[in-house]
Amino acid sequence: MSDRRKIDSFYYDVHSNPPRSFHFTLVEQTDGTVRCYIDDQPSYPSGRAADGHATHRYGLGTGRPYICYEPQPRSHRDARTVTESWARHTARYMVTGRW
Repeated sequence: MSDRRKIDSFYYDVHSNPPRSFHFTLVEQTDGTVRCYIDDQPSYPSGRAADGHATHRYGLGTGRPYICYEPQPRSHRDARTVTESWARHTARYMVTGRW
C-alpha cells in the first residue's frame, strides 16, 4: 500500500432495530479516487443474499471488501457520504431485504 494513502478510519453507527455498527477505512488511490474499505460490519441474516452484487461490494475474494460505487468518490467528504449512505442502506437491507 506504499503508493496509496490512508486518509481516514472511522466507525459509523446506524440507529436501526437492532443498532448496527460499521467500520471503514478510506484510502486514496493513485488515480485520485478514494476507495471505501469495509473493515467490519454486521453479518447478513440467514436468507439474505450476501454476494457482491446484492450487497454492493467489490473485493470479496481478496478479504478486503470495499463499496461498489460509481463513480468512485474523489474527496474525503464525498467518500464519507458514500460510506454513511451504504451503511444505512445495508442496515435496511438486513432488516427488510430491500436496498
